[in-house]
Amino acid sequence: MDAPALNAESLHRDALAWIESGDLDRAHAMLLDVVRIAPDSLAAYSTMVRVSQQLGRLSEAKYHCERMVELAPGDVSLVLWLGWLNFELGCFDEAKNCADYAESAAPDRSPDAQRLLVFVCGKSGDWRRASVALEKLSALQPESINELVAVAFGAFADHLLTRYRAGAFTEVVNLSTQMPNQFASTDRAIADEVAFAVSDSLLRVGQYDEAMRAIKACIPASGASRRPRPPLASSRSLCLVTSLMPSRLAIQKRAVESWLHLGAQVVSLNSAQERASLEHAFDGVRFVTAQRDARDRFGKPYVYIHDMMTVMPGTPAHTVGLINADIILSPKSGPVLDKALAQSRTSLVCGHRYNVDATDPRDVSGSGADIYEGGFDWFLFSPETTAGYMDAPFIFGGPWWDIWLPARALSRGISVSTVRDPVAFHEYHDQRWDETMYRELGHDFIRTMTAASGPTEGHFHMRLSELLKTAQARFGSDKPSAQEFSWLSPLVRSLIALDSRVL
Repeated sequence: MDAPALNAESLHRDALAWIESGDLDRAHAMLLDVVRIAPDSLAAYSTMVRVSQQLGRLSEAKYHCERMVELAPGDVSLVLWLGWLNFELGCFDEAKNCADYAESAAPDRSPDAQRLLVFVCGKSGDWRRASVALEKLSALQPESINELVAVAFGAFADHLLTRYRAGAFTEVVNLSTQMPNQFASTDRAIADEVAFAVSDSLLRVGQYDEAMRAIKACIPASGASRRPRPPLASSRSLCLVTSLMPSRLAIQKRAVESWLHLGAQVVSLNSAQERASLEHAFDGVRFVTAQRDARDRFGKPYVYIHDMMTVMPGTPAHTVGLINADIILSPKSGPVLDKALAQSRTSLVCGHRYNVDATDPRDVSGSGADIYEGGFDWFLFSPETTAGYMDAPFIFGGPWWDIWLPARALSRGISVSTVRDPVAFHEYHDQRWDETMYRELGHDFIRTMTAASGPTEGHFHMRLSELLKTAQARFGSDKPSAQEFSWLSPLVRSLIALDSRVL
């Protein structure tokens, strides 16, 4: 490898380290040097696009994504990525072109292309074509169409309400006649706002009879809204990411159903082999193939927390989260989760689970359940903060990641809130920790948190630094048993509890 390539590789590693530390501006500046030195590095451009997105520099992200498409014209996933960037920028015709190309170049990616078209055509007012895309998706993925409709309705509503606020009342009336059939029964709270906009527009253009019929359809004699409010008021903007397992399918299906019932989008990151065995077993879940897994290290296809974070910025959600695959959320948890969603805009929200003997979503309650305080099972946070949790060695489904996440947040000055209410339930089963995994990831925790701990002021930094020094002095270069190592986790959890607040 020549000197410029080595230098670019070194700079790229340094940029990833700055991303890990949360200094995206410095990482961005370094990445500009990387792509200048190594203009054919797909990896560098990919990181640059992610960082530009996180910094809100969407035009720049688009420019670098176009460069990736030039370097790998056969990679349809890059074209789709470019399509979503065009969507965010309001470049709707370009986004449609990306979707059309993806569908023609890779028919197996047709669902992804149609999904992009639904959002683009919905938000741009091309509702006839959006209806065609929805029909195609209904045929290709009938099990997931309800989830898509629930999420995509917001794009349609945004366009209609924008035109209404601009005084384009005739256009609003015309749009209302073109609304795709799939949205007729939507129960989103925003549907009431859309219904009012249509009714008012009908009045303003002189269609009084039609306006009265529309009003009566929305407000029955009882005076209550025709559309029931969803259990989770903010559900339209929540995406939960997990990694489903080929075993214990029944409990996972009940868990996924409970998340969907609360209105969340659900994404599962899996190895290609696992995805093939799981994809047809779960309705309403979008599966993403992991480009790597931990088989080389731990013998099983665990996915990395870093890779789960890379999925999140591409979701059309205001709040994202991680959740263990066998956690059932109570159908009565809407008010608590709404509060958690609001808090997640400025804080990392961590949730404890309650262990129960049975987890029928209709029956679960806090009665007789035991809170599990040995870690956390679900998290909510803003997509803008995901870069700060990338490039760590922890794996989903293994130990330490759920302790590292809040510790990492507090070390970066991000507040942490915990949910102790009985909203998340878990069926008792034997825990089978691999001692080697527990020990190695424990050492990774010490190493990464030591590297992250700097001169930042705050009680958490000072306390954690002292604890890590004690751990290093106690273990040194030895490899203690899991039992010898187990004293560290409770102490870290105690430090987290001291510096976090209970919602």
